[in-house]
Amino acid sequence: MRNRSPFEAILEISSKSPVFGIIISLLLAVAGFYLSNKQSPVDAPPSRFVSLFIGHLLGILSYILSALSLIVTGIGYIVISKKKRKQESYFGTRQNLDNIKNLSWKEFEEYVGSLFEKLGYSVEVIGGLKDGGVDLTIRKDNKTSLVQCKNYRVSKVNLSMVRDFYGAMNANLNYEVGYFITTGIFTIDAKHFTEDKPIELIDGARLMDYVNMASLKNVPQTNTTHTVKPTDVPVCPKCGSSMVMRTAKKGNMAGSQFWGCSTYPKCNATKSV
Repeated sequence: MRNRSPFEAILEISSKSPVFGIIISLLLAVAGFYLSNKQSPVDAPPSRFVSLFIGHLLGILSYILSALSLIVTGIGYIVISKKKRKQESYFGTRQNLDNIKNLSWKEFEEYVGSLFEKLGYSVEVIGGLKDGGVDLTIRKDNKTSLVQCKNYRVSKVNLSMVRDFYGAMNANLNYEVGYFITTGIFTIDAKHFTEDKPIELIDGARLMDYVNMASLKNVPQTNTTHTVKPTDVPVCPKCGSSMVMRTAKKGNMAGSQFWGCSTYPKCNATKSV
């Protein structure tokens, strides 16, 4: 998801296509066997010594590449699969705004990237000291959008920050829209600035709507005739925060789904589906 090294890219390809890696390994092994078992250069006439010697070396090299291909395929499958399981588990533990606000700036970028991936986007995390004002590049349906992330517990995102993001957007020639995402809120000036610009401001409350939509994509369907859609996400009747779909683990309602406040345990309001 972030900028990857060539080795990381190879590992990810290996994790997605382990059979392809095994086939390459087998082909290289066959090539190595063929080249290594031709006439020995030692017993060859002088006129063929060089060609057989080179072929023998290529056979050894094929064996080595075959072993490396198999090792990389195995490591890639294990490492990337483990990383994805960890990412899924991590995402599941951050279902309310207070927890998200406790993330570091880097963790918040990764979290938002995971969120967009769950919504069907391919994501590249650019964030860092040299991010050029853009933390994420997201793509879906051949359209590219830019994302800036600010994780604030108390501070507001002001006009200057949004203006800087707009400048970074204009430095990129190919984009559809920009998303400025914060766990806090935006100042009135910042909101006015974006009224005629392709920038969508997502504050903490709207961020939780996105989290709810991503969560609903993984909610198993029950036998009930009511189908839950992302647009059905309700607002907490007590505190006004977004609500999250949850599954009861105890009591007579164990296994059934209900809406719970996203700020739980601060607010324990619930609502039936």
